[in-house]
Amino acid sequence: MSVLFLIIHQESGYGRGSKIWKKVKKELEKRKVSFRSFYTEYPGHAEALARQIATIQDYRLKTVIGIGGEGTINEIVNGLSSFDKIQMGFIYSGSRNKSLTNFSLSSDPKKAIKHLFQRWNAPLNGYYLGEYRVEGKSGKNYFFNRVGIGLDASILSQEKKEGKAKSGLPILGHVRFIVGLLKVLWNYEFFSISLETDQEQPLAFDSVWFIIVSNRSNRDGNLHVLIIKEAKRLKLLPLLLLTKERNKTKNEFIEEISCKEITVKTDSTRLVHADGDVIGESPVIIKISESHKAFIL
Repeated sequence: MSVLFLIIHQESGYGRGSKIWKKVKKELEKRKVSFRSFYTEYPGHAEALARQIATIQDYRLKTVIGIGGEGTINEIVNGLSSFDKIQMGFIYSGSRNKSLTNFSLSSDPKKAIKHLFQRWNAPLNGYYLGEYRVEGKSGKNYFFNRVGIGLDASILSQEKKEGKAKSGLPILGHVRFIVGLLKVLWNYEFFSISLETDQEQPLAFDSVWFIIVSNRSNRDGNLHVLIIKEAKRLKLLPLLLLTKERNKTKNEFIEEISCKEITVKTDSTRLVHADGDVIGESPVIIKISESHKAFIL
């Protein structure tokens, strides 16, 4: 096994990242695995670290493991997006529900390292990355999991403000999320959208709360779009918190679209997030990047 590179966000999950890393490090040392570890110090640092590691190591770099939340994972994916066939593994240590289950190594260090050894020389699984452009910002950016427009992005923005204001308190991630959700939901007003895709005629929807454009498990090369609309405020809580509830009520409150490219325009400016980090405001153009793949252990 060649040298393993790890990028760790120690503060993720209110210090959960640091705790998981200590256990992972102990397991690697026990197995006598050669590794180098790098710690993030500011937003965007994981992307810079991943790019620097890949540039310096050139063709010798085989695998990068990230320990952190969705934002850390997104940064690593962007940092490695221009490098070919570098394996990535992710140990999720964020404060919210693990939403990258299909792509994450176990948060149990022993199970994670065992899986890593099993997959080390196996054929690479390539997943198309998503690409987005938001109003007023130049250049391409990539996402691994999802882009959200509307209510969920506003909740994330509020959640981060709460976290900064109370960073010294041991607040559970779920509690912080629900508090932010209720604060935003109380005053939030739904909006109208127009959609342009490569698959259908332009579409329009009223009374929209939020839109999720998912790049998850997209071996078919398509984006999967969910439009949550017309639900009463109390009905939104299970839709926001429970994926299973979205499946149960799909026909009632959710419109579903599959496409390779979509432009989302809103009748009033709405926040946009990519993989849990607020990235700007609508309108936004989202598409499958057929020239960029992530290779996941």
